[in-house]
Amino acid sequence: MNKLSAALILVLLLFLGTPTCAQEEQYKNHLKVSLALFKRGQYELSTEAAVKALNIAREHFGSKPVYSARAMIAAARATGKSGDSQKAEHLFRKALAIFRREPDRYPVDEARGIRELALLFHARGTAPEETELLFKQALDLFRAALGSQHQQTAVTMINLADLFNSRKRYNEAELLYRQALSIFEQVFGADDYRSRETANLLANTYRSQGRYGAAEPIYLRQLDFFKQHLGEDHPYLVLSLNSLAGLYRAQEKFTEAEEAYRRVLAIQEKNLPENHITIANSLWNLGDFYTGYGRLDQAESFYLRAVAIFDLIDGPNRYNTMLLLRSLARVYDRQGKYSLSSPLYSRILLTTETARGLSHLDCIPALADLARNCRHRNDDDESTRLYRRILDIRTEFYGRKHFIVNNPLLRLARYYRDQGRPEEAKRVHQRAMSLIDSAGFSEMLEKTPGRDH
Repeated sequence: MNKLSAALILVLLLFLGTPTCAQEEQYKNHLKVSLALFKRGQYELSTEAAVKALNIAREHFGSKPVYSARAMIAAARATGKSGDSQKAEHLFRKALAIFRREPDRYPVDEARGIRELALLFHARGTAPEETELLFKQALDLFRAALGSQHQQTAVTMINLADLFNSRKRYNEAELLYRQALSIFEQVFGADDYRSRETANLLANTYRSQGRYGAAEPIYLRQLDFFKQHLGEDHPYLVLSLNSLAGLYRAQEKFTEAEEAYRRVLAIQEKNLPENHITIANSLWNLGDFYTGYGRLDQAESFYLRAVAIFDLIDGPNRYNTMLLLRSLARVYDRQGKYSLSSPLYSRILLTTETARGLSHLDCIPALADLARNCRHRNDDDESTRLYRRILDIRTEFYGRKHFIVNNPLLRLARYYRDQGRPEEAKRVHQRAMSLIDSAGFSEMLEKTPGRDH
């Protein structure tokens, strides 16, 4: 083989092994689609698009693992929202490991990945100390890489402030919100939506502390600004209206809160597709609102509309759908419509069992709901069977002598007594009390009513 032929073969091999512009464009398009679907709340489709980008990266960009890492971040973010937080965490950590191979080259990517992992932990309410540490690490990286006045620095300040707010560390949250607001106002101006949203978060902190007089003027200024510059039906009004609704609800101003919630829904229905998940969330809010004030027929109507959208968009067996179904079922219970709530509780239990396993602790709330429902329908045998399952799960997890098994034991004893089975009731009750006494919880039990989970 002459030198020219060898050179041609080498060039051909390099060409075949090098990603083309078209492949890179496909990769970027899949990530754009993933982000767009994520913003619309279509998390499973968002995950699929990110995985397509990841497959392209693995096949064609093997020498540039950062491509795979960026696709992993997109997939992890959507996967976490779909309810699989363990898989999401795994993907986040794999991506971060890639970025950290060259920390000086990809500090912003690393900071974004750390922040997304912290948001995942915050959303599922676990590992608060690690969550705080991750947010602080991301904040330090953004400051070092982009500067203390960059918008990504401000966004991370807000994330950390949200965490402090949720943990009632209001002074620390207020300081961070003020710093972030100052950055946005300097970079984008006081009238930019980012400045407006941050001012709204600051007002929320005031509201959480009961400082309604400090919060309301901010909400009203926001609302007036958007009305004046964008019109009465612009989507940006929704944030201020939702905040005002929450404020009025906290002050028990029913009429003002109802008007704000309904105005939110009207604006969203005018600007969004009929089955948008944001509309479903507003319907859910109205259902909760009317439930809180005992207007159960209206609550039922809004819950049913929200369920129809969640079934279509989020999926019939997703976590949010189950939470919504539980709210609807409890409205039926309060209305005495036990035959309507029963299939909802059964569906929630089946979904939980399928996702977690028959003996998982997460099954207990669903079992307790269904057991109560059976009792209301005078199906004491089935109710007893369900409470026995709760007892078995707790016993398996905690051990037979742990005090936490007393609750289902006491309920089981009560059912035996109600069914005219005094000897069995006495035996089970004595066992429960002996566990309580041995753990030193007798006094606590007298002061605190038992819970179902």
